[in-house]
Order: sequence, then C-alpha cells, then structure tokens
Amino acid sequence: MTACRTRSPQWISCAETPSMTPTPATFATPFDFACHCLRRRLGFAGLNDRPRLSYADWPLFVQAAARKQIAPLLAALADDRDVAEAFPLEVLDFFQLLRDENETRNASFRADLTEAVRALNEIGLEPVLLKGAARLVDDSYADPAERFMADIDLLVPKAEVERAFVRLVALGYRPSEEGGRLPQEYHHLDMLLHPGDGPSIELHRAVCHWRQTRLLSEAGVRERSRPVDLDGARARLMTPVDSILHLIVHRQIQHRNVARGTVSLKDVAELVFLIGQSPSNPLPDVIDNARRNGAGLATETFLAMCEQVLRRRLLPSGHLGAFPRALARRAIWQENHPTAMQFSRVLVHLSGWLTVFYTFPSTMERFPGRLFERAFYLRRWRAFQHIRQR
Repeated sequence: MTACRTRSPQWISCAETPSMTPTPATFATPFDFACHCLRRRLGFAGLNDRPRLSYADWPLFVQAAARKQIAPLLAALADDRDVAEAFPLEVLDFFQLLRDENETRNASFRADLTEAVRALNEIGLEPVLLKGAARLVDDSYADPAERFMADIDLLVPKAEVERAFVRLVALGYRPSEEGGRLPQEYHHLDMLLHPGDGPSIELHRAVCHWRQTRLLSEAGVRERSRPVDLDGARARLMTPVDSILHLIVHRQIQHRNVARGTVSLKDVAELVFLIGQSPSNPLPDVIDNARRNGAGLATETFLAMCEQVLRRRLLPSGHLGAFPRALARRAIWQENHPTAMQFSRVLVHLSGWLTVFYTFPSTMERFPGRLFERAFYLRRWRAFQHIRQR
C-alpha cells in the first residue's frame, strides 16, 4: 500500500486495486508518462515509482503536457525530489515558466472578471461563475496559477441575458465577427470580445445544452449556489456536485469527448480538486443525478477514465458499469494511438454536421441562405484546422 500525498481527498482509497497496479517505472508513450506525472502531482503515485523516460522522448512529453493543459500544474514537481532528479532541468524550467506566465494571465483575468461582475451588479444581476471563472475564486486549486483558462463564462437568468449583453457592450466589449449566428437553442450568446487583449466573455442563459437542462437547470443551479465576494462585486458559485456535473456535461457531452474517446487530463485534475472540497464522497450523488436525467453513460465513462488515469478507485465496486469501463479503456488506448484518435475525431465531427438539424432545430430556418455566408465557411475551416492540429 502506498501513501497518498498532497491534495488527494481523504475518502479516495490509497490502495491500488489489482487491475490498476502499475508496472514499475516503464512508460510506453508520452501520454502514459504525462498520466504518471499527474498522479505524482496529485499524490496518487507510489513513492518508490521513479519515472524513467529516454531523453529523446522529452519533447514529445512536453507537447503532451501542454496539449492536455496540465503543464502549469506539473511545475510543482520541481519540489518532488525523486522527480526533479529524473527530469532534465530544461523541462522543469519550462513548466515553471508556463506556471509563472499563467499566474500573471489569471491575475489579469480575475481583474477583468471583477470588472464585468461589478457592471452586472449595477443593473441588479448577480451572475453565477462557471468553469474557469469559478476556479479563480473558489479555492479548489491551492494555486490558481495551475489552472489554464481561455475565457470567462457567466450565467445570468434567461430573461435578463440580453440586458446583461447590452451592459457589457457599454463597458467596451464587442460582439465577435460572427455575432448573431449561434442557433437560438444555444446555451450562451455570441462571444463578447475584450476591448483590449483580455479574455472574452460568454453570457450563458442556460448552464448547458437544452437537452441537458433537466440535469442542470438555470433556476436550480442558482437556487443551490452560494454568494461570493469579488473585491466588493457580488457573484455566486455552484455547489461541488453541480460543478462536477457541469464539468462532465460540458466536456464529455457538449464537446463529445466520450464519443471521440478523448481523455482530458486537466479535467481529471479538476475533478480531484472539486471533490476535495467535500467532506464525503459526492460522486454517488453525481452519478444518481446523471442517471435520472439522461447523462449516466457520459458520467460513468468519465469517472472510469479518471480511475484508469489515477489508478485508484473513486467509487465502491459496482457503481460503474462494464460498458463505461470499456469506453474508458478505448479512450486511453486511443490517446496512445494518434492515427486511431484522428480517425475517431473526423467521424465524430462529421456526425455532428449530419445531426445539426436534430441538435439545433432552428438552424433549418437559416438554410440554404447560410451557404452564402462567409462565417459558415470560416467555422468549417477552423474546425478542420483544429482536428488537423490535434
């Protein structure tokens, strides 16, 4: 049995199950090594499990850590003597540089977040902070610089979202070039771009896609949320259970990670930090809520992925079905086989195009005129580039 270290929640079993016992210090791919380093960072790797990787693979490992958005998180490994001795100094310095740059960036994001929330307070609104915006203030990360974020997501009541949009435009934000083109079923309005080089803002009228509103309704999330002070500005934070459900719905369903077979290591770490805020295991409640509201498969698959990455049981035996565990193993396998991953991404993306009228019925009203809009082709081109780069 190994000792759990750092921020791992007390209720997670420190004993490795027989099916999850790692082979001693052998890593076939940069992704495997990234998983090992994440386990070390979160306190789940054995103290005697020293990392070994040929120097020729270090650039690929750094790319994997950056692509999975855990590079700032891994900067703390410099304080782990066993890891620090095995790492090239250049790698640790690079991770520390990313962490320091992210600290400056997130401090700027928090200032912009406070300004936006204060502006909404002036018209009587208290937004619920979502995703990265919440992580900046909820203390789930001991070091907020370890969490990379791209924009600011704010939830406001559906009846007030247009008024909030107008207030932020008056503050200097401007609609994106593709303004007004999102389907009316979409859960947030068009992105608002910062007047300078700061983060964009997405105003949500719903927590998630309309097909998952039973799981996370705007009214229910707001009712269960708690107030938080942002340097005098007033906002609200979701409960840990709602935050975990949103993490899963956003990435696994809306971004189709389950369908593609993609493992988000940043989300694995975030799950550990979120459940660390609870005195007892919140995951049974998460699974029960998800199953009752049509998101059981995605939730179980994500939790099975996390167990595979962390090599620890997050739930008592029997909570996760055989099929979700099989999907999780497929995702881990695909991460180590880039050609299969690319093929899966293309198939899922094509299926998204073919089912767009089912997912967003209002888009049918915009065709065939949509085919003559430049924005339509820009979005397709950006999606293609995204698939190719990954």
